[in-house]
Amino acid sequence: MHMTMSTESALGHFDRHPLWRLGFRPLYACAAFAALMLPPLWVLLLSGGWSLPEDVSPIFWHMHEMIFGFAGATIVGFLFTAGRVWTGLPTPRGLHLASYAGLWLAARIAGVTGPYPVFMVLDLAFLPLAAACFFDLILQSRNYRNLGIAAILAALAALNLASHLAHAGLLPMAARTPMHGAVLLITLLESVIAGRIIPSFTMNALKGVQISAHPLMDRLTIATTLTAGLAWMAWSAHPLTALTLGAASALHLSRSWRWKAGALAQMPLLWILHLSYLWIGLGLALLSASAAGLLPASVAIHALSVGAMGGLILGMITRTALGHTGRVLSAGRLEIVAYALVMGAALTRVLLPLAGPSGHALAIPLAAGLWALAFGLYLIRYLPMLMAARVDGREG
Repeated sequence: MHMTMSTESALGHFDRHPLWRLGFRPLYACAAFAALMLPPLWVLLLSGGWSLPEDVSPIFWHMHEMIFGFAGATIVGFLFTAGRVWTGLPTPRGLHLASYAGLWLAARIAGVTGPYPVFMVLDLAFLPLAAACFFDLILQSRNYRNLGIAAILAALAALNLASHLAHAGLLPMAARTPMHGAVLLITLLESVIAGRIIPSFTMNALKGVQISAHPLMDRLTIATTLTAGLAWMAWSAHPLTALTLGAASALHLSRSWRWKAGALAQMPLLWILHLSYLWIGLGLALLSASAAGLLPASVAIHALSVGAMGGLILGMITRTALGHTGRVLSAGRLEIVAYALVMGAALTRVLLPLAGPSGHALAIPLAAGLWALAFGLYLIRYLPMLMAARVDGREG
């Protein structure tokens, strides 16, 4: 009887505590902690001040954890939150939600403590389970518009599997290949979500501003981005690949212009999204230059990951946390500093390596420090919000 009552009490805690009421709460916190810790640990690894288990490659760990650890937690947290709005159905909460966060955390710990097979098994479980849950929501609600997003989540899980198999020597390719594919896939997801939210957020904030819908151009942008990404994965150094990537870049830059980014100087919650989205166009242009043999691919990959992915994630986890905790959608000085820091990290990581080996050596610790400080500020401001009930008394 005592054990039963203790178990019921523990289960009740998960159901009652605000942290477990909606996906963004624990998973945004997990992602922000990862963003705070991972870059400094990478610098320590490079300097010899810290080491990983022998069967985990440092470069694999760095790339994998930033993509599938940091970005993976954010994407699942966002979809478990937006999915409730899109489908009208309840998304994981309580112990169910805590199990996702616990699985994610266990994988991160196993990645730095080993053994590698334990890390692999735990890590490979997270995204497929989340994708299955999201697919189920879509099918139950017949919200077929979002099947493409569910498919992207499933494809991200498949690329994670490929990266692990390649790292373990069970797949005849470099482990970085599927991880580069994951960066491009996340870029595609960002392009889809940005097309839905940035124009509407902009028109809602700037009264009188109208942004005309161009569904055909939006579909062309997404299709060209997908084609360019596949071309680069198959033929990274080919003139047609460079041409396709250049076309995708031009379409994204045209989108940025059409969305009237220049009118947003006084609205940090909007300009961080617009500036970060601009990095997609710039990153694809740099990838085009890489395919033409003019630049190293790592410059373009960091433009897409640090600039676009990092900036869009920071912008969205502030905006959605404010909105879903019942607060006014307004960024204060701390958020503005955090936004400036993550954009500074992107500029540092992309531009300094172009100056040669000395610039590259300086870029890594400087960008890591700026990035970690940005997400550290997020945690200072938002962790109390994520752990507290909505201020308006509503559920969520």
